[in-house]
Parts: sequence; structure tokens; C-alpha cells
Amino acid sequence: MLENINTSPNSRDDGAGTPENYLSRAVAACEAGDARLGLHLYLAAFEQAAEHSDAPSEDAIMGLKQAWRVACSTKERALAEYIFERLETSLRTGRNRCPECAGLC
Repeated sequence: MLENINTSPNSRDDGAGTPENYLSRAVAACEAGDARLGLHLYLAAFEQAAEHSDAPSEDAIMGLKQAWRVACSTKERALAEYIFERLETSLRTGRNRCPECAGLC
């Protein structure tokens, strides 16, 4: 069963593991009604962007904010706390502040 998995190092060259791809898949999942999948895809987009850069893109940060909103709305408390910790630095500086987060820091 696992024989079909491509384990070569170049298997991610098709863009499937890029933050942009995760973000577009997250939007599609949420639009299709699968909020929890969308939450994880938003989180993966941010983590992937953070792995490749000290300062993730605005899109990755906005995706993380959306993941936080979804985690809160689906009562995924542990994930919401983890996501908030990841957002905390940008919230304290006032950069990228979302209206829902304004009173949290």
C-alpha cells in the first residue's frame, strides 16, 4: 500500500507543500464546510512559511488569524491557544492586528 508514496527529496517541487497552496486549500475546505480541515491547512501554511523565513508573509499571518478564528468558533481550545501563542508577537507590536484580537494583548 505504501509503495505508491513518492519519497524522493524532489517530491515537493510541484508546489504542493507551499504556503500558498496550503492557503488556497484551506479556503476551499472552509467554503466546502470542512472548517477543521481548513484550520489545519491554515496552520500548515503558516508553519511552512515560518520554516522558510524569519518573517512569514502577510498572507501566512492572515491565514493564521483565520485559523485562530476557526479554532475559537469550533471550540478547539488547545489549538486556539497554540495559534494565539504564534500570533502573540505580531499582536503586541500592533502589526497585522485583527479586530477580534484587539483586546487580547
